Amino acid sequence: MSRKFRIVLHIGTEKTGTTTLQKALKDNIDNLVRSGVYYLKAEDDINARHIAAACVGDQVRDDYLDPLGISTPKDRQEFRKKTRSRLDETVASLPKNTHTLVISSEHFHSRLTEVEMIEYLKGWLEPYASSFEVVCYLRRQVDMVVSLYSTILKGGGVETFEGVIKRMLKVENHYCNYDDFLSKWEQVFSRQQMRVKRFERSEMVDASIVNDFLTDAGISPDCIVEKIQSTNESVTHLGQVFLREVNAFNKSGISAGSKEKKRIRGMITKSFTGKGRQLPPGEAKRLQSLFDESNEKVRARWFPSLEVLFDNNFGENEYRDLTEEQEHALSNVITYFVSGGEKIADLSNFDHYVESIKAAAGSMEAKKPAVAYDLYSLAYTIRPDGPLIRRKKEELEVKLAEKD
Repeated sequence: MSRKFRIVLHIGTEKTGTTTLQKALKDNIDNLVRSGVYYLKAEDDINARHIAAACVGDQVRDDYLDPLGISTPKDRQEFRKKTRSRLDETVASLPKNTHTLVISSEHFHSRLTEVEMIEYLKGWLEPYASSFEVVCYLRRQVDMVVSLYSTILKGGGVETFEGVIKRMLKVENHYCNYDDFLSKWEQVFSRQQMRVKRFERSEMVDASIVNDFLTDAGISPDCIVEKIQSTNESVTHLGQVFLREVNAFNKSGISAGSKEKKRIRGMITKSFTGKGRQLPPGEAKRLQSLFDESNEKVRARWFPSLEVLFDNNFGENEYRDLTEEQEHALSNVITYFVSGGEKIADLSNFDHYVESIKAAAGSMEAKKPAVAYDLYSLAYTIRPDGPLIRRKKEELEVKLAEKD
């Protein structure tokens, strides 16, 4: 008979500090083991993505399995068999003092969309379980999806911001309908086995997702010796434009998953970390109100002391770093460069975009001079006889050299 453990199953949701939590658990796995806790993850990842993939069935497409060529029912069954065998080996090798298994993947939220999948997950883990504790954090839907856009682009996606908003922020979408999502898990795990919390810093232990999760699970935060900063952060609007256009370029079989693309995406992500494109407050409020009815059901069931699950107040924000015209101009210029000039025969065709690029550069001069310099350089490439562009470019070049 397999050894039995208390299983703490962290199911997300996505965009609630999951990467930060998982990296903290991975980096401190030895300390956790000494405390009788084992963090179970995939060999090539910081979370249990492989277990989520094992539970999606034989027909549903999965972005973890597809790149590995695991697509046919036979392939899927073989993958599950191998994953289960490795899990058995891992459990058998754990120190005798181990009493708790922590399993975390936000993909339990996003990929296990049917009750049957969740039932399969529970049945898969039951041979190892003396008890289950299912932990889930919820974030306001509009904020979650807006944050998700950067993640999609960092993963190689090419959708527009508008496209993602339209596709995701729908009541019928399991991803955003928390009443539907939680109800499915409640059909499989008992109410007593589930803990649902809001992703609100003010409500967390030490305002930390790591300390809050560990404390709630009865695990000492002192196990986390190697501290980490928040990870998987958003990318600025300008960075999002660069990512999307680089992802969209496919020449000579250079796919989104290629080493070259990943390296470039990493460079862009690091250079343009910051708040990404936002929704205008009025539009954000309208879209969030779509979930009022389903959120009220969640509030009544899980948060009866609250008046509302999430407020519907969105403060004024500069929802775009770039105007629509500027974004369009940059997209076209980037397309020209990444295609080696194949997409457009003559850059002079873009002269009417130069004023937009100059405006974008001007808005960046004070806070992000390096970005402004790159934009002026683009404008100069299109209009090399422009004296103002050349002067601005040269001034910033000197400024950046002095800073270095």
